[in-house]
Amino acid sequence: MVRLLKKSKGWLSLAVVLSFIICSASPLGLAGERITTSDWEEDFEYLIEKLPESHKNLYANISQSEFRKKAESLKRRIPQLSRNEILVEISRLVASVGDAHTTIAFEPSMAYPFSFRWFEDGIVNLMTVEKHSHTLNKKLVAINGVKIDKVVSALSEAISHENRAWIKKMVPQYLVFTAYLDGLGIVEMNEPARFTFADKNGDKLIVEAVPFDPTSKVEFVKNYEYSPQYLKNKGEYYWYEYLNDEATLYFKYNLCMNKKDKPLSVVTEAMLSSLEEKDVKKVIIDLRGNGGGNSGLLNSFIEGLHRNGEINRKGRIFVLVDRNTFSSAVINAIDLKNKTEAILVGEPTGGKPNHYGEVRYFNLPNTGLRVFYSTKYFEYVEGNPASLFPDRQIRVTLQDFLNNRDPVLEAIIL
Repeated sequence: MVRLLKKSKGWLSLAVVLSFIICSASPLGLAGERITTSDWEEDFEYLIEKLPESHKNLYANISQSEFRKKAESLKRRIPQLSRNEILVEISRLVASVGDAHTTIAFEPSMAYPFSFRWFEDGIVNLMTVEKHSHTLNKKLVAINGVKIDKVVSALSEAISHENRAWIKKMVPQYLVFTAYLDGLGIVEMNEPARFTFADKNGDKLIVEAVPFDPTSKVEFVKNYEYSPQYLKNKGEYYWYEYLNDEATLYFKYNLCMNKKDKPLSVVTEAMLSSLEEKDVKKVIIDLRGNGGGNSGLLNSFIEGLHRNGEINRKGRIFVLVDRNTFSSAVINAIDLKNKTEAILVGEPTGGKPNHYGEVRYFNLPNTGLRVFYSTKYFEYVEGNPASLFPDRQIRVTLQDFLNNRDPVLEAIIL
């Protein structure tokens, strides 16, 4: 496990440390030496032919002529680009579609030993190797002399997204990928890079970090203990408990999928029974961190809340959302808002209310890169809001994090 400073040692792969949501594909970095320019050109031709015919409506946010113009420009430049530059440019082309579900999957071959999170006051390093432990909880301000704002802007163009919330989730993960940073000309692949940090007083600290294989085991350290209610049982798709002192039924929905040994319908029945049998003053449905799945699984619980005249009142049902709430989880939040008196609390969602989804994929024949694309359009709200915005916006600050506080939940039960 990741260890606290001055505590017992443990081991964890970097992929787990950073909680990568990048879907696994062929590790380009391992096969890259064997990939020729002709291979890339063949893959690119396959991509620009296959993606438009597979996607539900590839030109919803970008015109066909503009997409073709970008594609032709990249096609001409492929022979002059390095493999990482091609990776970034292809990612940028796919991201220009403006559909967060349509993206290039990438398994990093090398990464820098940091774990970042974006707080309101900046991007902060929360875990690293002991050699760089003096950078813990400090704000990242530059990489190889390139200011972080410029790095974020460059990376954002290569990350499929529909709003700022998803960028805040994804950029901290990409900040350690040497392939992307190299492709952007910020670092050199497999070479050390200078990471500049600043403390709360603005004093600068520069460290030279060496990249390594993220599939290897590495000892990471941290000097905080963040263990709020909603991060309990992270490996479970869903769980609930009755908070006796607060007379609150708390339901944590981590993933919109059924467990084989205990389907959500069984849990739903138990929760609805609890509303009848216990003194329940509030119901909390926590969708923070839920990346989606099958939105229909929660329908019976939502209907049960809708029919319960005692609990379905203003100030008694709360739905918690954050930048990690995506896809089907956003749909569930909208349904709860529309069908009950639920109050949404937290931060804007990474998923867009009206969006393309129901994802499928194909692999590029030579590089093995996996391309995900949308096959259906979902429309749930009027207009075209970038995120589902909560009724009460509450964000976790760095100080909350270091003090092991969950201000979102506290705002409801304290």
